[in-house]
Amino acid sequence: MYKTERAVLEYTDLEDMFPIRGFQRNIVDIATVETIPHREYINDVVDYYRLAFSSTDPYIKFISFYHVMEYFYDEVFKKKIVADLMGKITHPDFSYKNEDKVYEIATFVKNRMRMNDESGQGDELESLKYVLKEYINIEQLKEKLKQIDLESILYYQNNKVSFCKAPTISWNDVEGVYTQIAKRIYFTRNALIHSKSGKNRERYRPYKDEKSLQKEIPLVRVIAEMIIINSSRIV
Repeated sequence: MYKTERAVLEYTDLEDMFPIRGFQRNIVDIATVETIPHREYINDVVDYYRLAFSSTDPYIKFISFYHVMEYFYDEVFKKKIVADLMGKITHPDFSYKNEDKVYEIATFVKNRMRMNDESGQGDELESLKYVLKEYINIEQLKEKLKQIDLESILYYQNNKVSFCKAPTISWNDVEGVYTQIAKRIYFTRNALIHSKSGKNRERYRPYKDEKSLQKEIPLVRVIAEMIIINSSRIV
């Protein structure tokens, strides 16, 4: 899938595998098939990736690629907050006998564990940013985007997402680029899954906004690919 841009499908019935109508078979020269890399990938995220390539609908593609990122929210969020908390309680300035310092720790945990009323998870936008920082190198991301679409870098830099006003990406902003990418993806995702009539300016309208959404696919696709590869285990 990664190199051919075609989904690998599983069949449970021979009729599904070999349909009578419209039967067509592509013959592949075995000599052209490359050796499978010696990596072990997480099956669930690979399934989301496969689903994206099995559809021509940009809505399905975007959500499927987004699910690859979302899969790691809890894991990376927990890793980040534990690391930050351990840094604070092991700092020479901290003393459990100092009430102000203990209260400072409690406030830190309270602020960082802002809960989502519906899911009970940590703040999703922050979690997405942590996932991007964990798995994505910005220069590599830019290079891979150029391989798909030479104009994509400038497009994301100069154009907001029209149907949700998701922000542009300042690629040279070392401190803010991850936040901008996270907001662009997350705001777009929200516009896709929410359809309240009072939010017409932040709601995706099928057919009318399809071309605009299609422009966002290279970004989420490359990020999903990098996450799948960088989260894999060498065997």
